[in-house]
Amino acid sequence: KLQFLYFIEQTTSPMDAQLAEVRRMHRERAEKQRQQEKEQVNDPAKPAPKKGKVIGGKYFANPPNQIGMKEYEELINKYQRIQVQKGSHLKRFELDETAANLFQSYLRRMDFGLMRAAILYGTVNDGVVSCHCCYEPEQVGSPHGYTFSDDKLLPKVDKIAKLLGYQRVGMLVSYRSTSPEDPILTASEVILAAEQQALHGDHACLIQLRIVDEGGSSSAEFHAYQASRQCTDIWKEGILSPHPEDPKLVCSERDMEAVQKQTTGAKMGMVSKEPTRSVDSVLFTVNVPITSIKAPIGNGFVRISRPGEMPPDWSNVKNFLSNPERASKPFVEQIADFHLLIFLAAKCFDDTDMTHLIQAILSKDHVAISGFETLIKSGCGLQ
Repeated sequence: KLQFLYFIEQTTSPMDAQLAEVRRMHRERAEKQRQQEKEQVNDPAKPAPKKGKVIGGKYFANPPNQIGMKEYEELINKYQRIQVQKGSHLKRFELDETAANLFQSYLRRMDFGLMRAAILYGTVNDGVVSCHCCYEPEQVGSPHGYTFSDDKLLPKVDKIAKLLGYQRVGMLVSYRSTSPEDPILTASEVILAAEQQALHGDHACLIQLRIVDEGGSSSAEFHAYQASRQCTDIWKEGILSPHPEDPKLVCSERDMEAVQKQTTGAKMGMVSKEPTRSVDSVLFTVNVPITSIKAPIGNGFVRISRPGEMPPDWSNVKNFLSNPERASKPFVEQIADFHLLIFLAAKCFDDTDMTHLIQAILSKDHVAISGFETLIKSGCGLQ
């Protein structure tokens, strides 16, 4: 059994030479400073030597420059050890079943010929991440991936989620697997996961809807992952990118040396591999348990922007509110749907209106909601 460990390094021999040179310069500088201090006792007019800087340059210059102690420590600690993460600190990820089913059903209607992504919103409590709703931002999809476009509505969506008490908890992406050799997560997905964790917190997850082509049919399953903490830290340095030809390889601008730790068999110890600038994405991938839940906010209204489908209008609002099961409920519950709120924010209500509307929904204030009920039902022809 092999356990993989990683080191980021440059080379060994030049580093030893650099360290020896830095230490020699320190000894010379210390001796010179002692001589200056002795001279200063005899000549008080001479200024005291400056302190708190190390002569060394970055790393050597002629004449030498001054560098700070922090930079010197970075020179000494040139090797950063990265150990493969065995498991997530999260207990589980909970995904709203309606949001998941509608995301999957749209891709099925497209015959899984279009890859897609969505932003996830929800709550975090004691290691449990609960996704209550999602939003599919403007994007251009293809059978092989997607590219995000400028989405002017996204700030409003973020604000609606915040008013509901939700934060960003990750991304939902689709991936079509055509071979058992395909990676668990592609390099692009690992880097996206690292980005989400760096920007939104270490609770953020990447949920993958994995579409598997097998025997002439397609099956789809949801899986939850994170990037390892080490991968996230390296992403913050801005040196990671997907390999241009091999989708499973994560590329680094610095050398990475893999070291295998032999734990079984006749020989024990460390076996070093050659330095490389590309790493298999599986070594940066961490699994997270995933389950489905029924969120307290609805997710059934028509999505605001999907290729091949008409965007919602007031007729969709009328049909939605006229649904017999929904129509039997109080209006404050009928309207409690994340995507209906997005439509209303895009079409008729400003930020102040949306704040009052969502406050009325959360508090189930039938009096406060009555004014909105008149406007909305009038707009869709129900009144």
